[in-house]
Amino acid sequence: MGGEGALHAHDIAPQRLAQLGERARRAGAAVTLHSPGDVTALAGRCDLVFVDAPCSGSGAWRRNPDAKLRLTAERLATYQDTQDAVLTEAAACVRPGGRLIYATCSILGAENQDR
Repeated sequence: MGGEGALHAHDIAPQRLAQLGERARRAGAAVTLHSPGDVTALAGRCDLVFVDAPCSGSGAWRRNPDAKLRLTAERLATYQDTQDAVLTEAAACVRPGGRLIYATCSILGAENQDR
């Protein structure tokens, strides 16, 4: 970023960000952490928003084949609802002309292209 701009982080599971502040400091970066549902101050201000969405983990089925057996239509629908909510919140933060990048570890179109 060439010393310009600001980094912001948000996760629907804030415990996942517990070590981010210290890791960023060691890397020489500053990051502002936001609580779940508390990104309204970023509305329309971000050049780039990266969403690493919660998903079924189908991309890891080769390593965890039993996980395939636990994925039901209802559970997939719950993931899709969560993905849609996360995308809606993230999209509101993107400035005009900015970018929204969406990623999962899923191989299912229902969790990727369809979202």
